[in-house]
Formats: sequence, structure tokens, C-alpha cells
Amino acid sequence: GKVVISDAGQHRLSIFSADTLAWDRHIGGAKGAGIGEFNAPDGLAIWKGDADAPRSDQQAHVFVADSENHRVQVVELGSGRHVRMIGHGQGSRPGQFSQPTGMAIDARSRLLVGECRGRRVQVLSMSGEPLQVCKLGSTVVRGICCPQEDSDADDVNRNKVDCCDFANH
Repeated sequence: GKVVISDAGQHRLSIFSADTLAWDRHIGGAKGAGIGEFNAPDGLAIWKGDADAPRSDQQAHVFVADSENHRVQVVELGSGRHVRMIGHGQGSRPGQFSQPTGMAIDARSRLLVGECRGRRVQVLSMSGEPLQVCKLGSTVVRGICCPQEDSDADDVNRNKVDCCDFANH
């Protein structure tokens, strides 16, 4: 296995061996808005595929909250290859982001993106199609997580998501 750490100051991801914690490589490292470039990467979520179509560690996808570029980038863990970008520019409409910082993948393989400036959590398909938007009032999202067990509730408003609130202490 691998350990992936986002390094906002160096605009890259650092990859380590899960067994020895030895450094393996970096993905990114050039501050920018181009493909494969990051501007303050923040939250991460690793997707190893659905239960009926699992991916190996090498083929796993890393979803990266590319915070200051107001998008999500997807890279392949094994190769570091850029897979796709998710997001339609900075904004408040579904599918747009305003400083995404938190990332999670729920038990139904939906991507959850918490936004610091947007003060909301968006639920998207794995391809990036907006499914639901949950506004959070004054909550400034820094991180999110959700239980991996499935439940009958198909709604993030029913205590399925925990948010780390940065400003309200």
C-alpha cells in the first residue's frame, strides 16, 4: 500500500510506502493551473473502484482538492498520470467550486467535496456529475469524512457526513 500526503506549500502530493514510510515519489510540484499542476492541494480521497470492479493499488485513483484552482484533479496512484479534472470553474453553481478543501468517497462510490469559501458539500458521481448540494450556513469546511458502511438513507443531511469546521472552533 501507499500513504499519500498533500503538500499545499510545495504544490504536490508526496507518496510513501505504507509498510516502511519510506518516500517513494512526488506527483506535481509546479504551482500552476495546467493539467497535472496544483495550486495549494488540500484534501484527498483514494478510490479503488466499486466492489464489483476493484482496482489494484497501482490503478487506484486519487481525487485531489486543488484548492486555489477551484477544481478537483484525479490522478492514478501508481503512475501519477493525470486522469481528469472535475469542476466548471470557480462559483456557486452545482459543479463549480469555491476553494475545495475536503474530500471523501461514501459507501455508494459518490464523491463528496467540501468547500471552504463555498461553505457547502457537493455530492458528485465519480465522473464529476453534480448529484446534490448541501449548504452549511456559516461552516467553513476544512475536511470531511463519511462512514463506509451503507445505509438506507440516501441523503448526506442525515448524519452521513462529518465536517471539520475551520472558523467556528
